[in-house]
Amino acid sequence: MTPENFFMFIPCDFWSLENFIAFSIGNDESADKENIHRIYYTSLRKISDDTKSSQEVRDRAGKLLDNKKTDCKIVAEIWYNINEQRLKVELSERTYALGLIFHHC
Repeated sequence: MTPENFFMFIPCDFWSLENFIAFSIGNDESADKENIHRIYYTSLRKISDDTKSSQEVRDRAGKLLDNKKTDCKIVAEIWYNINEQRLKVELSERTYALGLIFHHC
């Protein structure tokens, strides 16, 4: 499932950058901040400009676009925690690999 599916399957009342990050990483653990943010805000701009979308959905997209700066500050801690966890996993995997190498020596 692609991140863009978020806007099709999640009711607009639950749209948020935090939820989009969780949805995106849940579908791809290696998803990166820049790509997720780009997809999120590009999708919101498209929805906001789409006259076929309901007024409620367009208004919600517009409100989220207006809150971009604040939302990005809010999710900075989320990204810090995600990156910290990724680093722990990477270090654990490297330590394990080194253990295998030295075990065979």
